[in-house]
Amino acid sequence: MHVLIIPSEEFLPPQSHLAGIFQKHQALALQKADCKVGVLSVRQSLSVPMIVKAMLYRLAGKETNNELRQKNLGELFSLLYDKTFRIEKFITRENIEGLDVLRIEGFYFLPPGKHSNHLGWLKAGKKVFANYCSVNGTPDVIHAHNAVYGGMLANQLYKNFRIPYFITEHSSYVARNLESRFILRDIKRSYLQAASLFVVSDFLGKKIDDLFKEKLRWKVKPNVLDPWIENAPMPANAKPVSPFLFISIGSLIPLKRHNDLVDAFGKQFSGNKEVQLKIAGDGEMKTALIQQINKLNLQSQVELLDRLNREQVLQLIDKAHCLVLCSDFETFGVVLIEANSRGLPVIATRCGGPESIVTEENGLLCPFGVSDALSEAMKRMYTEFEKYDQQKIRNRALELYGTGPFAKQLIREYEAVIE
Repeated sequence: MHVLIIPSEEFLPPQSHLAGIFQKHQALALQKADCKVGVLSVRQSLSVPMIVKAMLYRLAGKETNNELRQKNLGELFSLLYDKTFRIEKFITRENIEGLDVLRIEGFYFLPPGKHSNHLGWLKAGKKVFANYCSVNGTPDVIHAHNAVYGGMLANQLYKNFRIPYFITEHSSYVARNLESRFILRDIKRSYLQAASLFVVSDFLGKKIDDLFKEKLRWKVKPNVLDPWIENAPMPANAKPVSPFLFISIGSLIPLKRHNDLVDAFGKQFSGNKEVQLKIAGDGEMKTALIQQINKLNLQSQVELLDRLNREQVLQLIDKAHCLVLCSDFETFGVVLIEANSRGLPVIATRCGGPESIVTEENGLLCPFGVSDALSEAMKRMYTEFEKYDQQKIRNRALELYGTGPFAKQLIREYEAVIE
């Protein structure tokens, strides 16, 4: 079976090792199940007004103050012509772990903005799709990730070529009604005409229903584990009794509420050197968190780590006793299933996705934004840790989120529409 994956974000771009990572895990799971898998990656840069402005500046003898300042008038004219009429010149091809990845650099017809960005994105997407088919043949199915704009592109390709398509919705933007009102009709049509609409949690599906004020035809299809983490050998030695280590992994942004975590930890464990907290990530809240840790005199117990690669993430999880996620909003919570896959119990706030992951057997749930409740959950985890069966936690995670079961389920869905 030939499956083409269309992420809405860039696929593993050099500037971000996390963008497109969930799509990569799915692609590798399908590839391992003997599917032929390709990936399209669309990036937008520059706009018509930006290039025209640069040309006018050149004619007036002025310098632009952006990435076009090194180009002369002829080069700017050629760039505008190519971006408008020969966008295929901006296609590149790459092999990533056996996946054929075609990238294209499209551009914005108008200044970047959520009401019009889809115009250039979809034009570039259709062009790179045609190039992909000329090299690899027409795929049997298309699997888009997020309606904006991968699902919208898949919908247009379906109209033109009748290739059945699937959408997996991960994004909180649609659920929180943050997308442009001008494309809501296109989003809904993409959902309705898909062979299947998958959502990563029941919570997300209900949010989408609320937005469109009707029950859409969706199925819960959670994210898949990183195959590398799934298959990594488990530690030979049991975790040390002391110090008891809580960890949190995620961007240091307000949405993740690490300030609540530090506050909750301090209320319960301040001065108890047998309990530690390590927070891995980077972001705008880092300075404020350092100040908070110092103010609460927790420097000897709470450590802020930098952003970690997957080897370092695995090492941290395997040393820890519990992972904590205390976000305001999550459509799923991949870090929770990664921790569970290593036998680690978790604590999570009731912020959407975690409710479909966390059970009495693998962790605790508490209200978001309430540090006292989080503090009590951490105390309970510390005192009742021994009751959690780490092997059962791991087995359940592999059964629900492992690459083998995941690929089999998807292939059954695909086969049902192409027979």
